[in-house]
Amino acid sequence: MRVIENEQEISITLPKEFSYETHQSFRSTYISKSKEKSYVVDFSHVTSLDSTALGALLILQEHARSKVILRGANEDVVKVLTMASFDEIFTIEP
Repeated sequence: MRVIENEQEISITLPKEFSYETHQSFRSTYISKSKEKSYVVDFSHVTSLDSTALGALLILQEHARSKVILRGANEDVVKVLTMASFDEIFTIEP
């Protein structure tokens, strides 16, 4: 996972598989970061995710006091996010 931070936002680039095996490292990327900045979660490399990953995103949403954007997910990942009604919780961008 890669993290880029600037004055307005924190961008987290996810690995190919976002799952139980990677959720702790995902959490460690933001837990000590500002809650006031926007978060962008870059899904451009993700080909699969599981329920643990979905839960990790919800925990990030609780941590952040501002907007969380899910960006760059492929069509299959967007279908999973939409089926879980994440389009009602997060901003999903191409």
